[in-house]
Amino acid sequence: NNFEGIITDYEDQNCSIAGLYRDPRGTLYHPHTRESIALGTIAVEEYARPEWTFNRVLYCDKEGLLEILKEAGWPERNDCALVSSKGFTTRAVRDLLDLLGDSGEPLQVFCIHDADAYGTLIYETLVEETKARPKRRVQVVNLGLEPWEAVENGLAVEALDKGPDRRPVASYVVEREDGARWEEWLQTKRIELNEMTTPQFMRWLDGKMERF
Repeated sequence: NNFEGIITDYEDQNCSIAGLYRDPRGTLYHPHTRESIALGTIAVEEYARPEWTFNRVLYCDKEGLLEILKEAGWPERNDCALVSSKGFTTRAVRDLLDLLGDSGEPLQVFCIHDADAYGTLIYETLVEETKARPKRRVQVVNLGLEPWEAVENGLAVEALDKGPDRRPVASYVVEREDGARWEEWLQTKRIELNEMTTPQFMRWLDGKMERF
């Protein structure tokens, strides 16, 4: 982690290091062709968007949920590519979304995540500027799951140890009128997408997508 931090700081202050590539830590799934591409910086550098194959992209860090969608034929029904990565979004994922948005074909990008502090930051770091990359050039719609929505839907709440340090929370949560309440809630509680059964998850996601 120390080494990665040094490299990130160096590239932020100078420029990207020529010939330095990151290993794949995610996957891109094409609907209709059913092709899966391991997402590392080399793969994205060599990637070309297939013509008129999809006009939507769904990002989720939970690869198991995306497997459920693939088995149900959801990407094909929605002309939607699926993108995942392990943990926070990688440079490769961010570069891919910008590349897809620059292709000239219509594109909508959506993000789903757990209702926890970490999940809110997954969306925020995907969209906003970081040391590694500038702000996204394509709009990303946050579909949730948000804590207020999950609580209202009666999903099971998992208790967390408070710990010595406060958990950082995305600014879009803090800036809500009731943001202080939910910021405190996220210090000791979470609700995962996996709390939904597969039918619940599918209905929830379809309901979200119907708005667009």
